[in-house]
Amino acid sequence: SFWGFLILLFLICFFRHFAISISIDYQYVTNNQQDLEKNITLGEVTVKAAKVVNKSDGMIIYPTDAQKQASNNGYSILEKLTLANLRIDNINHTVTAIDNRGGVQLRVNGIVAGKQEMLALNPKDIYFFRQITPRQSVTANAVGTYISTQTSNYYDEGNPYRYDVDGKTSSLLAEIIYEDRLKPFTLSAGGNYSYKHIKNDYSGDASSLTKTSNNRLYAFAEIKGTMRKLRYTLGAGASYIHYTQNGHRYDFQTFHPKVSLTYDINNSMQLSYTCQMQDKVSRIAMTSDVMVRTNSMEWTAGNPDLKPSHDMDHRLQFSYNTNRLQTFVEGYYKQCLKPNMAHYERTADNQFIYTQKNQKEIDVLNVMAYAGYWILPEKLQVAANGGVSRCFNFGNDYTHCYTSWFYACSITAYLGNITLQGYADNGNRFLEGESKGYNAAYSVLKASYTWRNWQFSLSWANPLNNNYKAYENELLNRNLYKHTVGYSKGNGNQVSLNVSWRLSRGSKHNSAEKRISLSDADNGIL
Repeated sequence: SFWGFLILLFLICFFRHFAISISIDYQYVTNNQQDLEKNITLGEVTVKAAKVVNKSDGMIIYPTDAQKQASNNGYSILEKLTLANLRIDNINHTVTAIDNRGGVQLRVNGIVAGKQEMLALNPKDIYFFRQITPRQSVTANAVGTYISTQTSNYYDEGNPYRYDVDGKTSSLLAEIIYEDRLKPFTLSAGGNYSYKHIKNDYSGDASSLTKTSNNRLYAFAEIKGTMRKLRYTLGAGASYIHYTQNGHRYDFQTFHPKVSLTYDINNSMQLSYTCQMQDKVSRIAMTSDVMVRTNSMEWTAGNPDLKPSHDMDHRLQFSYNTNRLQTFVEGYYKQCLKPNMAHYERTADNQFIYTQKNQKEIDVLNVMAYAGYWILPEKLQVAANGGVSRCFNFGNDYTHCYTSWFYACSITAYLGNITLQGYADNGNRFLEGESKGYNAAYSVLKASYTWRNWQFSLSWANPLNNNYKAYENELLNRNLYKHTVGYSKGNGNQVSLNVSWRLSRGSKHNSAEKRISLSDADNGIL
């Protein structure tokens, strides 16, 4: 996603310091018109780079010295960067997108990072890198996984209902990327292969044996370069999926074009456009060939014939950045063709079966603006963003549309060893299929003190709210209406104290920039 790529670029450059030795040659003319040359060599100097650097396919955001010194982990530094439409919770250590564009992927030096890596900023992984020539390189990675899962589910509404699942999952993921830094542009090409086999044995009141095999092959080529004021990325790829589950099977192909253009109007203003297509399986997809009971009147049934959707993204952005001011206005449109969407069936005895089918289309239109300003350089910063999102759900027998507003604002003061922060947003509202949802608003006040290698941080999340509304969901089906609201006393009026100690021992090693990382943690259980 866009935000995942932005965070990737930022973390690659985390704590990057520009210290260089400069040799300057210059000429001057004396009063008698004799040309003389002098060479002056300067010692080590510090060059202050721009805080925001726009790229053809994203942007790099550099933290200031004050932001780095006041941070003790990856979540802390992201929190202080005030990234648009991202909620950085350094208390529970989560990163959430609040603009209905999808999830967030965190990477450190190109490696997919989890909570522990973000806290330590030190991922572990093994990969192959070979510098063929000064301008040519090859990077490869292969990962094999095996997951064994045993679960038990039980509930009783007068008649007990219980089932167990014994699951076995194995997968192989491999990827290779070739890069050639040519003079007019940089050429990248590569391929990705993944194989996954799932065997889940449901026993008890839900009885089924599902065996799933999924093969996916993807190949791509991309060029990235600059033509005067225009920076561009042009690429194309193709994917092929072969899928079988019990007696169900399909073959699925997708063409993946990508175009990204950035035009520098001047040193401060840029106009950029990005368009790409990909195949995508929804995060809520249910493909297991089994039906389980939810309650006395509802059932959930998997659909082994679900296929990925064709997703097309368009993003147009105008940005204006100076040393103290960072702003942009952006329009985003996403079109999902034949996505998996909710489908409800009502039986003759008033039982309701929820499943998913590939249906017509889901579209999302998003317009937003962001501004961040240093009122006092390196001392006091304010930031705010907001916008409107409109989603369109076109099912086979229903149409649902929904408009939501979102905003977030923050203020941060750097007072020597003391840092004061305030943040608030109005949560995330969305409509997917026939489910309209709301994820809670969030606000926090925070004060931290740094002493040598120690940092003490006191946070007050969702202040003066003892009955915190965590989520809300409304089902809009014509035959089945449900309204669910969840409250959390633990997350409301929450006060927390965090003490951290920076420990740095041993030798430091430099490694090649890693472009790829592979992992698999999905066990396929419904």
